[in-house]
Amino acid sequence: MSLQNQPLQSLTVMLLKGGLNMAGEAAGRPQYLRYLLLSLLLIWGVAGLQQHFSLETFHPQFFVLPTLVAVITGLLLARLTYLEAQARHRRDQFQAMADFAMEFTYLRRLDGTYDYVSPSCETITGYLPQEFYAQPSLMDQLIHLDDLDKWNGHVHSINSTDTPETLEIRIVRKDGEVVWVEHLCCPVFDDNGRQTGVRSTNLDITKRRMAEEDIRRMAFYDPLTDLPNRRSLEVEIRNHIHSSMEGSGFAVLFLDMRRFKNINDSFGHAFGDKLLKEMSARLVNLPEQLYVSRFGGDEFVFIAPGVVNNDDARRLGQLILEAIEQPITIAGVELYLSASLGISFYPRDGEDVDALISAADTAMYRLKGDHDQRVSIYSGVFSDQVSRFVTTEHSIYKGLQERQFVNFYQPKVDLQSERIVGLEALVRWQHPDLGLVLPGEFIDVAEETGQIVELGRMVMEQAVRDLRDWQEQDIAVPVSVNVSARQFTSQIFTEQCVRRFETHQIDPALISLEVTEQVFLGDIDRAKRRLQKFKDKGVSVALDDFGKGYSSLNYLKQLPIDTLKIDRDFIHDISGDSRAQAILKVILGMSHELGLDIVAEGVETEEQRRLLLEMGCRVAQGFYFHHPMPASQIELLLQGQRVGARA
Repeated sequence: MSLQNQPLQSLTVMLLKGGLNMAGEAAGRPQYLRYLLLSLLLIWGVAGLQQHFSLETFHPQFFVLPTLVAVITGLLLARLTYLEAQARHRRDQFQAMADFAMEFTYLRRLDGTYDYVSPSCETITGYLPQEFYAQPSLMDQLIHLDDLDKWNGHVHSINSTDTPETLEIRIVRKDGEVVWVEHLCCPVFDDNGRQTGVRSTNLDITKRRMAEEDIRRMAFYDPLTDLPNRRSLEVEIRNHIHSSMEGSGFAVLFLDMRRFKNINDSFGHAFGDKLLKEMSARLVNLPEQLYVSRFGGDEFVFIAPGVVNNDDARRLGQLILEAIEQPITIAGVELYLSASLGISFYPRDGEDVDALISAADTAMYRLKGDHDQRVSIYSGVFSDQVSRFVTTEHSIYKGLQERQFVNFYQPKVDLQSERIVGLEALVRWQHPDLGLVLPGEFIDVAEETGQIVELGRMVMEQAVRDLRDWQEQDIAVPVSVNVSARQFTSQIFTEQCVRRFETHQIDPALISLEVTEQVFLGDIDRAKRRLQKFKDKGVSVALDDFGKGYSSLNYLKQLPIDTLKIDRDFIHDISGDSRAQAILKVILGMSHELGLDIVAEGVETEEQRRLLLEMGCRVAQGFYFHHPMPASQIELLLQGQRVGARA
């Protein structure tokens, strides 16, 4: 090339070096060099051909502008390639992280098609990424039916706003399993600020939700029966009060199992737990729409929506009690249970949780000791009765501590000679303020509170001491002592009694245990074994109040009973009731065939004494002969009887 071409070469070299320096400083990428050299070669080739064929002399002006264009074009192309490489590198990094992450991530366009779905979608949803690509908006089809409204609201919101959202929803996997996911979602915008889609990350939170549900259940559900507990009940009553503001009311029913502590004492708490679980299953399966909760121990509380009058409430109460009182077999033991049920109404008996529960509880407590009534509807006067119950309970406790309870004895007499042939020990309360209090005022409270066990122990102890004194005077006659169901089921009752007999050197033949049918309603086989222990020691057993309650003849066949005590209701009616006389004759005849002694209770008239004697009854007790009296008076009677016998 001639010297005329040197200015062009110098300019070209200068531009080339400048471009390369710019490229190197910008990124240090070889793409810049390739595009720059390619542009220069093309321009130089075109310019060289033009000069060769068209111009005889070199004209720099024809090369400067094309060279500049070539340099700039090369730089721009190189820069564009670099930016594309950077974007591709960042995309590869994102995909590498997303592909190996445990979270299920996707990019979705507004039309529902997916630009990217991470492989972990299969772990969480059971679907492959290819299935998401092939089915636009597939995520919408996986949402659990109960969460569909929440999801649709979220989709509408996220597709029309620029606010990120987080929600917890359930999805149904391809295999049908339901899993909880935490769905984090935010909109994606283009350079012009227009939303083009959404990006989302989904975390499997099933274990966390299950743990939270376990904690919630521990807080609001009874672990034994799986019924709502007291806290849950209170929340539910508040909800019913809130929803009943427009005029509809509801009833609260408070149920307490009778003699449940006896069952626990007899068979153990594990047995009692099984019984409670069975009872809970019965209550839950009642045909009525009831909210059933375990309030505590052997107490259950129900909410009956829409029950607002006494008749409907009583009908519902009877239905509940019928379910409770069906025979139940636990571990081979058949039981017959009963319960008391108190009822209150919203808003009549209270306008808050505490008032409604308290009213129903008060109505239930009114039934304590009443073996005939089982359903009670709250009345304002009941509060005074419950107050008296609590006061009596406290007074009994104090009376036991201060030994205010004393034994009275009612003689049993031979109907022919009217001689005293036995005694029944009857407790009286020598109250410091009220004077002599009869058992009807406190026995039921003592039974309900469990104080009857200590009270019974004191009665037995005093009876043994009195017998010892009479035995030393040679005036002793057999003494019968009433034993409550709670006493009888006590694990140490038998041992305590035998130890007392031995300590005081009492002839066991002078002691008779009077038990009622309530003792046998739990486990007749266990009752038989315990009674037999007493029989083996020489103690006799009497079945008290025969003819009242169940009066199962099965007891007479299976149990080691020596004496039947005929309930006073039969004796009261024999004067003018032929049916009562006929029943009494059957009982007497059957007892004679079975070799059982008979004691008629409640004899108050000469005619009753005469009829009993004519029917073959030989022993009776009642006001006609003697009222209950202190040991000191009994001692005088026995001494006088002994003197008379010698005379």
